[in-house]
Formats: sequence, C-alpha cells, structure tokens
Amino acid sequence: MRQVPTCQHRLTKTAEMAILACADCDLAEFWCTTGRLDPTEAIARLFGEFELDSTLEGIGAPSPVVLAYRPTRPADAQRLRAFPAHRWLRIDGSLWLCHDGRTLLLAPVDVSLARSFG
Repeated sequence: MRQVPTCQHRLTKTAEMAILACADCDLAEFWCTTGRLDPTEAIARLFGEFELDSTLEGIGAPSPVVLAYRPTRPADAQRLRAFPAHRWLRIDGSLWLCHDGRTLLLAPVDVSLARSFG
C-alpha cells in the first residue's frame, strides 16, 4: 500500500513576500507579487540584517560547518516563524536553513564559503 504524504505546506507572509515552508518534505519557496523569488535574494531580504554570531561544527547538519546568526533587533526574530523550528530545510542546491526561534542556522553546501565567514 502506497503511503499518502501527510505534510501541510504552510504559507506565511512576511517582509513583503510569501514563504511556503514544509518540515515534512524539507521544502522552502519564496514568492512576491511578480512571481517566484530567487532563494538567495529571499534569504538576503529576510535575514540581511542578522549578525554572524559564530561558526559551528555541523554535527547533525547537512554541512560540516554551520553559520549561526542572531537578529540585530528582537522584532526581526519573528521572521524565523515562517519556517518550522528545529528542521533543516533546503533553500536551494547550495544552502540549508534551520532555527530554534532565536538563532538562524545556515549550512552552505560549499564548506569553503562557510569558512570564509568564520
């Protein structure tokens, strides 16, 4: 018997875009009034003002190195709510995202990129 997916794709509006995120299928898509947004542009819009807090060993992450970011203003942490907490979501072929409600974790597939920030 074939299993039917039980995922629910949740749509959230924030930072003048709509975000479709699903923890069950590791999906993250970004939309604006003119259509689908480039994931890199969307992440920059959402988290461009966050500060790099530390570079961590990526234990359990999809990359050996993880970049931890904190919001510069407490209100900016609300943007994290558009994504399910404690789940790695593939943003595109080169970046994964996770958070705990306060800290944004980005795991670039290209480890040399991550190390250049640390």
